[in-house]
Amino acid sequence: MLFRAYDADDRSQVWERVIPRAFPLSLDIVGDRVWLTGSQATFTLDPETGKTLAEAPWNCDRRIRGALYDACDGRVVDARTLRPAGSGTYPGIPEAVSREGLLFVEGDGRRAGSRYIAAVDARSGDERWTVPWRRGDSVVVAGDRLLVFGGDGVRTFALADGAPGAALSTVRNWPREGVIAGSTVQPSVVLVSGGAYFLAFGDGTVMTAPVP
Repeated sequence: MLFRAYDADDRSQVWERVIPRAFPLSLDIVGDRVWLTGSQATFTLDPETGKTLAEAPWNCDRRIRGALYDACDGRVVDARTLRPAGSGTYPGIPEAVSREGLLFVEGDGRRAGSRYIAAVDARSGDERWTVPWRRGDSVVVAGDRLLVFGGDGVRTFALADGAPGAALSTVRNWPREGVIAGSTVQPSVVLVSGGAYFLAFGDGTVMTAPVP
């Protein structure tokens, strides 16, 4: 795969480089580095020269573009250096990651009789706050909020302290398992863009609505 960098002012080419088995859609900017992942490795590059500054032998999907941390190959890493981040331990692989470095992981056990998602600081491993959660619900960071999608609707929480915000408790035509009735099906893809959410399900259903 051929990658090229251009000067934003005069559009002149700055560098070009062939990187085998790299994914163009993975391109991202993290601080002062370019992020790029592929089928066999993940890289961060010098944006001025295109030279590799860090490389790790695994494929790492970005949880949120521009985030300073990510979950890769069973570990949380600094998205610039690709080195393990912080000294904390985490109950599991994050469901989502904020730009500032909050990891949203499934809690260990139950609280108040419910499973929960914990907001954990990537650097220290300290738990900041928790919210009730059902296994399989989709968790997405959008702006300054955490969005939780499930068959019972859409819930929102402030990233700063987990305070609950607007919610949408009734979602019409949410797919269910079984011909007549059954449990709700979880979406395979969740996107938030332009103030709306988009859910794609395995049976081909696509749902969209404004974020509450």
